[in-house]
Amino acid sequence: MSSHPRAAHPASAEAATPTRVTAGESGRARMPWSEVMIHLRLADAVMDFQVTADGAAVQLLSGGQPYSIPVLPGEAGLYPHPDGGYSYRPEPGPAAGEVGGR
Repeated sequence: MSSHPRAAHPASAEAATPTRVTAGESGRARMPWSEVMIHLRLADAVMDFQVTADGAAVQLLSGGQPYSIPVLPGEAGLYPHPDGGYSYRPEPGPAAGEVGGR
């Protein structure tokens, strides 16, 4: 059993469908309770991101600008996709730092 608190809101239908993303592509996702996201105080926050051009890292974005340094894909909730690139669960709505975001 996980020791992190459960989200107070139900998962959306869009967030239930994994989506593939590859090098250079962007997305929006709810950040997991990984050690890095907890340290950055972004665990459970919705963030925009872009996979780096070489596909080795993920740059988190706040208001379209880089937030912190790039992080490893797994720390940002992106996992290897069988067809290459990564798989993640997209999150609709505003990202943290946007109007209506947390």
